[in-house]
Amino acid sequence: MYVQTVADVKRTILRLLEQPVRGMGMDSPQLLKLVEECPKGVETLVTRVIHILTDKSKFRQVNQLV
Repeated sequence: MYVQTVADVKRTILRLLEQPVRGMGMDSPQLLKLVEECPKGVETLVTRVIHILTDKSKFRQVNQLV
């Protein structure tokens, strides 16, 4: 489904992805499966997911607020 969407919709999805991915966390079986299987055409989405999950600066900001 993601692969067949137009560029504007893909950009919107990539922008809105951060909060849901952070909520799922690194231990999510669904995210792990997506990264492991990485369907053709979804590489940008998977790269964004990995970036979100490994962005330490966001974790530092959250920890400073707590």
